[in-house]
Amino acid sequence: MVFLCLLSGLGRFLLKNEDLTPGTAPPDTAFQHVGKYSDQFNRFLKKSMADYFLLIESSVDGNQEKMETSGTALKASLDSFKIEELITDTVLYDAIYLALDNVKAETAAIISDPDMKEKRASINILSGELFTILTNLGIRKPVYYWLTCPDAFGNGKEGGWIGETTASPDPYGCTGEPLVKKRSDMGSTNQ
Repeated sequence: MVFLCLLSGLGRFLLKNEDLTPGTAPPDTAFQHVGKYSDQFNRFLKKSMADYFLLIESSVDGNQEKMETSGTALKASLDSFKIEELITDTVLYDAIYLALDNVKAETAAIISDPDMKEKRASINILSGELFTILTNLGIRKPVYYWLTCPDAFGNGKEGGWIGETTASPDPYGCTGEPLVKKRSDMGSTNQ
């Protein structure tokens, strides 16, 4: 685990070669990132994120059948997500490969586990790994937010998810506003 964190940190360090000065906005496109990836890669990423957000919506409803259906769609997107073009940067490739493998495993658990608490625990892990992928790829646009519910699993155990806005639906059913911990384009926030 420590190795993965170091590997992830090294990947983020190597990707921060461009100016990330607050207030400078890149031109408007579907996905903007530090690296230059193919249109096909961007389409797979966009489809995977769309399926992820459907999974989060179904979790908000607490509908296990919808979660399994959404999970199946996400699994299909992830299985077709080709990262081979990243191989020229072995550190980045390895970090994305490991995180993507973890996302796939948690997606499979969401599909197969009959317990809602376990499904939500898998959403927490899946979301963290997916956010790692977004930040390692240097995604600047669209901006994604790492949101947390401070008591998602009881006894002060927080649960996290990715939102398209700071008010994105909470898959854990927590009361109150979610805490915004990070943005995919800038790292940590002070909220």
